Amino acid sequence: MRSSFWLSVILLASVAIVAGFLSGESGVHPPPTVALHPRVPLRDGLGRVVKPRRITAEAAVAVKDLFADDDVVVERTRRNVDEWFPEQFSVVVGLCGASATAESRFLSSRFPIAFDLDPQAPDAPAVAKLIRAAHDVLLVHLDHVPSMKELEELRSRVGRFEGVAARVSDGMAAALRTTGLSFFDERGDAERAPFAQRGVRLTRRDVTVDDRGEPSYVDFMLGQAAARSAHQADTVVFMRPLPDSYAALAAFLRDHDVRVARL
Repeated sequence: MRSSFWLSVILLASVAIVAGFLSGESGVHPPPTVALHPRVPLRDGLGRVVKPRRITAEAAVAVKDLFADDDVVVERTRRNVDEWFPEQFSVVVGLCGASATAESRFLSSRFPIAFDLDPQAPDAPAVAKLIRAAHDVLLVHLDHVPSMKELEELRSRVGRFEGVAARVSDGMAAALRTTGLSFFDERGDAERAPFAQRGVRLTRRDVTVDDRGEPSYVDFMLGQAAARSAHQADTVVFMRPLPDSYAALAAFLRDHDVRVARL
């Protein structure tokens, strides 16, 4: 009788110890199902959701070329906030002419592109011919103000072209006044007044989208350019003639309701 009494006491004590242990365990560990809080979406200056920029080792490597030190985004005064435009931008690709084979992807695109051509590049005449065959805009890159004789020599080398592209704008309006050529400002900081006074069409770069090579970065910058176009009707995107840049542009236009306008 006594042994059964103590056996009952020991059994009850063991049950209490186990129950206390399980109670402590349930207080330490989280429940098996965890509800994640929704992430706050990234929005642009117009309040619309944009894809976040993904930084990778590849994206950290900036493109090194003639345009490497330019401001990626050229800041301009915004129009009245009550005035909105359809999302669209124009695309200028440069510098071209190094390889007709490598640049043919841009040349075969289904959207209008303007090409900034280096007239001294090895494939410049061939690329210029392909651009005209595609009925796209051909701009000839110069690093100085041209004379009338030089413009004629350029036509002899690459054929007909619609405009001159350069990083210098001083003196360009006077040089192009009677030529019927437009001027593309690669830097994006040219003053409009001298060109307007002389009847020369001026187009300025607004955004460079591939100063870093990662496709997700290019996609993000194209989204920023599209958002900008809602309050700036003539937004101009500049990009390099690189395969990854074209792939990012084609994917962006496929996935977004954005139009590419002829320059």
